[in-house]
Amino acid sequence: MLGTTDRRLVENLFFDADATAAFNEVTGCLVWSDELPDGLSPDGFATMRDLLSARGLLHRGIPIEDWQGGFSGLADTWNAAVRSRLRWTGFQRIELTQEQRALLDAYLADDSLP
Repeated sequence: MLGTTDRRLVENLFFDADATAAFNEVTGCLVWSDELPDGLSPDGFATMRDLLSARGLLHRGIPIEDWQGGFSGLADTWNAAVRSRLRWTGFQRIELTQEQRALLDAYLADDSLP
C-alpha cells in the first residue's frame, strides 16, 4: 500500500470534472490528468499503477469477484485502498460517461496499439 508521503501526495489531489482522459498503453486503461501526483516513490507509483489497472478492469465490465485468475494482486491492492479509505480522485470515476465509454472503446478497438 502507499507509504505516508505517497498517500499524502495522492490525497492532496483535487478532483477536476473537466480533467482530460487519455489511454495509458501500459495499464490498458483510461487515466485522467488529475489522478497521479508528481513525486511518488517507485513503490507508490506501482501501487497507483495497480489501482488504475484495477479500475480499468471495472471499466471493461469485469467484476472484482472475477479477478482471481491473473488479477488477484490487483484485487488485493484495490480492496486495501478501499478499506484504508484512500481519498483518490480516481475513485470518483468508477462509472464512465457515454463519451468516456466511446473513448475507451475506440482505443480498445485500435489494432495498432500493443
